[in-house]
Amino acid sequence: MKKQIKRISAWLLILALLTGMTGCGKEPAAGVTGQETGKETQQETTQASVQDTTQAATQGQDETQAADQPSYDQTLSAELVIVGAGGAGISAALAAVENGAKKVIVLEKTATTGGALNTTAGTLSGARTVIQELDGLTEDTYESYYEDLMEEGSKDGGVPTDYLIKLYSEEAGNTINWLWENGLSEYEFQVDGDGHKAVFAPEHTLYSYPRSYKPKAQNQERYKSAAAEMLDRLLEGQTSIEILFETEARRLVCNEKGQVTAVEAVGADGSSILLESDRGILMATGGFSGNPALVAAYSPLNGSVTGNLPTTDGWGLRMMQEVGGYVNTDRMYFPFNPFGLENKSLPGTGRIMSTKTYFCGGILINQEGKRFVDETSVPVDRQNALARQTEGKQYEFFTENVVENLLNCDTHNGMWKMYFATEAGQADIIKADTLEEFEELTGVPQAELQATIEAYNSFVDSKGTDEFGRVYEPTDNIYNAAIDKIDMNGPFYAVVTKCMNNNTLGGITVNESLQVLTEDGKVIPGLYAAGECVAVWGRWLSGGCGVNGAITFGRLAGGFIMNAEPMAEGYAPKNATNIFPLSLWEKESTTLGDDSLLEGVSDGTYEASVDGQEGIMKIQVTIEGGKISGITVLEQHETPSIGAEALKSLPTMVTDNNSIEIEAVSGATLTSMRFIEAVSDCLKQAGAGQNP
Repeated sequence: MKKQIKRISAWLLILALLTGMTGCGKEPAAGVTGQETGKETQQETTQASVQDTTQAATQGQDETQAADQPSYDQTLSAELVIVGAGGAGISAALAAVENGAKKVIVLEKTATTGGALNTTAGTLSGARTVIQELDGLTEDTYESYYEDLMEEGSKDGGVPTDYLIKLYSEEAGNTINWLWENGLSEYEFQVDGDGHKAVFAPEHTLYSYPRSYKPKAQNQERYKSAAAEMLDRLLEGQTSIEILFETEARRLVCNEKGQVTAVEAVGADGSSILLESDRGILMATGGFSGNPALVAAYSPLNGSVTGNLPTTDGWGLRMMQEVGGYVNTDRMYFPFNPFGLENKSLPGTGRIMSTKTYFCGGILINQEGKRFVDETSVPVDRQNALARQTEGKQYEFFTENVVENLLNCDTHNGMWKMYFATEAGQADIIKADTLEEFEELTGVPQAELQATIEAYNSFVDSKGTDEFGRVYEPTDNIYNAAIDKIDMNGPFYAVVTKCMNNNTLGGITVNESLQVLTEDGKVIPGLYAAGECVAVWGRWLSGGCGVNGAITFGRLAGGFIMNAEPMAEGYAPKNATNIFPLSLWEKESTTLGDDSLLEGVSDGTYEASVDGQEGIMKIQVTIEGGKISGITVLEQHETPSIGAEALKSLPTMVTDNNSIEIEAVSGATLTSMRFIEAVSDCLKQAGAGQNP
């Protein structure tokens, strides 16, 4: 792989050349990049570089063209324009049509709908639902749900947005019922021991009442979550909704009355587009966990990995800040799971994956060989403890008897069966016949680890309670599924997991009608926001709210906008005082492959396999006349709507130019890397660099 070369995003230059403005054309872009982030790590020299480049671009404009009267390759109009085709955006579009909209345009910078729904199994939650009623669970209340959400979000100093939590707790069940009536009733659900579809979700802090729902996608080759599949089905036949894929919103535009009524965007072909809206603009652009620079500027996490799409870069927040939208940076939170499996090919990225052996007799140890938490405690406690460890890293440590316990526990063995039992998953398991060998492999000190295991085993024998509060006798604690010793005879196994940041909590400030507010609480006429880009939940996100929160607030936004009073006039847009610096959106060009491998290859057909997202990726390469004439993907298990889609275009990118020095497909960097790795292996089999 070639070295990544840092460059200023081309679209920033396009934007500068097009208008030279931000804040609805009121202030030069270069004047807003020097805002403080509150972190000493902010690179002032990089900010200056962005400023200088932007200024140079704008100075080159034709002076005869007024800066506030840009020209566009295309102008489109609709009753409502929505930015983002994820759970919030699509739900809002559907709700707008339900409320009378004849034309809705949705901008989506990727090639598919779903957004973050493409990265999650899609647990939903809601109170007083038809599903609970069918299960005979009729004692749930909106008040109980509200209290659970507030309690979870308030932990560790979090500040939930009370009025939005109240609104959601009363509407989330209606969303579940709406989905049920529109086809969710036909889906298979994960059920509990009583056959209930309304369950407790042990991967999250447990609710006070069973109100989590785990439907499985019917087309699992295409969808990870039933929610994404459902929304796509609801879009079928909708002639009033138009989605512009691979079209990226750049800037909000205000009219002469100070109302946000248009969006500037760039199409897949680089053309400039102005999208005008009668009723304003809904921003449903998701969070920013896919922007490492923005996360690092505000996050306290130690050594975390991200599993989100790189397209979740937070630019939508910056767009809203440019017209005065307020982001309270003191309430930007970075929830994480205590089991992120890091990708070996691209450090800093990964996915949620865990053996869960520590629920069945195993232990968690840190780099120093010590236990540091009650392994059977609730996720928040384990998360906070992990964040304090060296490199934010833990070893899920176990022996074969613990695996036997796990395999007998259907509540916790899903990830093991799905991944660690496969050839790809076995590569992530560290195996050592002795503790001395384990130290050689990991650097974990043998003496300290042995003392830790002996102390742990003594507590198992005593059936007491240790210094962390772990109880060594049967309880009704779902995280204490089996009690057992670590077998001192070995062999010993471990999997390294880290803090896993999959989403961001905190964002733009809105009122009860989801209208974007300024720092002093004024409504920005015509501007709405819904989904992860809005500050709602506080410090921690309760189970099922990531998915149903987006859908519910999207549906509410679509209804609010279509039934709103006429927009106010006279608002004077200006940049927010704490606007994020442009430097946080610098891009890196990821060039893959090395064309020197094409020299001297022999004709023939070759195959190679690499570890993929959820299993093996197998590639077949055909070489004719010393050139790559064809590439076939024989097997792959990539994320259906992201990696699998990229694999449709990657072979052509290589064969059309007989080159493996290609840019990674946007949003599918890991899949692109795996693909080129496999192709490179085939070229080596063909004698790359060996023949004259």
